[in-house]
Amino acid sequence: MQVSISHAIGNNQDVHAPQEQAAKVVVEPLTYVDIESVVDVHMEAYHDRPSGMVGRKYARQFLLWFSHQPDAVAIVAKHGDKVLGYGVGAPVGYQRRLNRNLFWTVFWSVLFRPKVWINPIVISNIWSRFLVLLGVSPKESRPPDLPLPLMSYVGAAVSSEARGMGVGFALYKSFEDETRKLGTVKSIRGTVHRDNAAPAKILSKLGWTPWRENKLGYISWFKSL
Repeated sequence: MQVSISHAIGNNQDVHAPQEQAAKVVVEPLTYVDIESVVDVHMEAYHDRPSGMVGRKYARQFLLWFSHQPDAVAIVAKHGDKVLGYGVGAPVGYQRRLNRNLFWTVFWSVLFRPKVWINPIVISNIWSRFLVLLGVSPKESRPPDLPLPLMSYVGAAVSSEARGMGVGFALYKSFEDETRKLGTVKSIRGTVHRDNAAPAKILSKLGWTPWRENKLGYISWFKSL
């Protein structure tokens, strides 16, 4: 699977990106070859979030997990050999499988980083993961008429040097396309913080619908496929 941004950029707010440059950017499956560069993008974007604060080893294992699951999607945007961004997702309910796989990675990553022990967001995140392992999953809030099964766009990031090139739009569009190819998913979901206008504009242009905002300011978006 390769998707050129020049084919996807038409409805993006980044239409001012040079066409000759955009034509060289493709979206393709995430593989081990690109993982360190993808981790670089992740760490830059999430340096102040739980998934970045616990270090590169966790980020690497987290991203590779999606690339190894037959029912998940893991994609990377590249310009030549340069990684510009990534996106990963899996069917709702994936959390227990993921948390079981990464339990010891999280444990050792947190143990050797005392600063994260006093971060309430990190502690809340770890506690939520522990509850999921015990079978206590958070209640899923979604539109009542949304067809199931449901795929979750779990995480994405674009390198700061690639912003304005339409990479975010191409990743969202490719995520939709790859999810359809699975043949088992009826709808997709994602979350965007209320202060993050760029992805909200992209989702709106792609036909996603905002649903509800949680107490942390994240708005759930949905789309039927």
